Amino acid sequence: MKLVLLTPILVSSITARDAGQERAKAEDKLDDHGMMDLEDRSSYDLMTEKEKRHHLTQIFKKADIDENGTLNKDELERWMQKTTEKYLSNDVDNQWPAHDTNSDGFISWNEYHTSVFSHMTEDDFEDQNMSMQQLMERDERRFNTADQDKDGKLSRREFAHFLHPEDFEHMKQIVVKETLEDLDTDNDGFVSEREYIRDLYNNAKELEDWQDDHPDLSVVDHNKNVPDWLKMEFDNFRTERDRNGDGKLDESEVKYWLMPVEFDHIEAEAEHLLAEADKNKDRELSLEEVLADYDLFMTSQATNWGEALGYHDEL
Repeated sequence: MKLVLLTPILVSSITARDAGQERAKAEDKLDDHGMMDLEDRSSYDLMTEKEKRHHLTQIFKKADIDENGTLNKDELERWMQKTTEKYLSNDVDNQWPAHDTNSDGFISWNEYHTSVFSHMTEDDFEDQNMSMQQLMERDERRFNTADQDKDGKLSRREFAHFLHPEDFEHMKQIVVKETLEDLDTDNDGFVSEREYIRDLYNNAKELEDWQDDHPDLSVVDHNKNVPDWLKMEFDNFRTERDRNGDGKLDESEVKYWLMPVEFDHIEAEAEHLLAEADKNKDRELSLEEVLADYDLFMTSQATNWGEALGYHDEL
């Protein structure tokens, strides 16, 4: 989709949503909502097993702060925080020149608007769920929220907030609004069960047609084509997402879904890695344990979903 290359807002809203949700782990969903972007995945897939193990060994040594030959939870968390910050810094560096067109060290809304939308026409939006005008309005809303000092332009720090709102507290409501808008295809201000499932499942239209033909039957209980992981998502919607039981998600429920109270995604990922790779259950990971499951780490925040392979020497 060429719009992804032109404006960060489409990428960021998807990234934020995936980071916050308890997505089903079905393999057929990875390419749609994947853990690495296409460029990272392509680079990773071209590596030989020897190259993967070599890169991961170098990362292990840098993350092992006390140099005792193992990684504990604290070291995992500190390394993931470091890779996240490095990725964010690199992303700002990469995108900055295209938008700071007068090289004054700031990005004004006019500069951003021109650098992004002057390359677009309404034809680019034929297959999109929003018009160019709607996308401009969303970008401007995000821009104004990132502009904390309200001087009409973004510093490098504020531009980082614009690109990655999911990582900054004052930007998180923007993530919630954009996610709701993305999923709310009938524009009623809520996310229905159908809209929720449609976002998760490639064959959602088939389920919707079945439901229309069998209005008195449960698609979960009676349609054999519903995979087990999707049955769990139906249940999640009704028992966890829809907190007030009215059959739809409002903005507060979307926020609770994406950003559970006191949820730390770095801590959660560290626990996940320990649970999966710590075979001797000593709450530490040896190099042997890491290399034994290198695919797990290469597609984890521990390597910033593969990104750290390219810049681990800088860390």
